[in-house]
Amino acid sequence: MHTPLRTLFAAFLLAAATTVATGAPAHAAGWSVSPGGWVTFGPAPVTLTGVSCSLSGRGYVCGGTDLPSAGLIESITFTFSGCSSSTVPLTVTHAGTGAFTGTSISAGEVNGWLTTLVFRLSGPGCAYTVSGSAAARYGNGTGRMTVAESGSMLRISAVSGCFGLVRNGDPAPMSSHLPVAPPLTFGHTP
Repeated sequence: MHTPLRTLFAAFLLAAATTVATGAPAHAAGWSVSPGGWVTFGPAPVTLTGVSCSLSGRGYVCGGTDLPSAGLIESITFTFSGCSSSTVPLTVTHAGTGAFTGTSISAGEVNGWLTTLVFRLSGPGCAYTVSGSAAARYGNGTGRMTVAESGSMLRISAVSGCFGLVRNGDPAPMSSHLPVAPPLTFGHTP
């Protein structure tokens, strides 16, 4: 007789623990995106912590309806080329993969985050890592993803050398306007 009550209580505790551990319940469904499949980003100019490069990339769009907001575009990889900072050539690499998570949509503009980003920058006498999330907005009408400096949660870590120009914990602003091909159409029904 007490077993169903204990099972219900255990399920409640598990749900509460999941919410506490993640900071929120599971990402809300109700998103749609088309078409599905691989998309390309760029090429387009990008600025990352004052370093200027050309940026291109690709990601996988799940496609469909009633999708969760997390991972609307997944397996994102970026390639940086022609990078320099005040005429000093630098190498920038993207370690791992990122994802695009939608947070809201209004008048065809999808606000969200590029998450799980890890970039490694290196040059003469300087190396550091930039990691975290960057605020991003996609325009259904423009087919462009804008990565905005404001609202970025990217931070610098693992600094080696760098003559005091960057420090661990410094913010790492990133900005770009990336064309996406084929163009995507996002929707959301709360």
